Amino acid sequence: MKKAAYAFFAFWILMVAFIFFAPRADAQIFAKPVHCSNNLDSLIPLWEEEEIYPLVALGGNSWTDDGSTIPSVMYVVVNADGRNAIIERTGTGFCLLSSGNVVEYNSDTIKQMMEWE
Repeated sequence: MKKAAYAFFAFWILMVAFIFFAPRADAQIFAKPVHCSNNLDSLIPLWEEEEIYPLVALGGNSWTDDGSTIPSVMYVVVNADGRNAIIERTGTGFCLLSSGNVVEYNSDTIKQMMEWE
């Protein structure tokens, strides 16, 4: 439970920093193709079978191609073995942004992974 609380706060801090500072960053932000759908009907049974459940929901905004923003919510789902996925929901549906099998809760290790100096 303690690790989940640390993960929640660490992830929230990173998302807030990204929302407020990314538009002013010198780095180029680019899009990638993602899989989207009106619902998660095909994924939820698979997640339940693998015991993957929601860890955190983060509200904010997503950028569009023209530089404007739209309201969005990102969901992080994980299981005890580290299987995870990040899903974004906007007014048009759900998009699977990323999935994987590594979950890290240590802030210093995460900074190293991000090449945060």
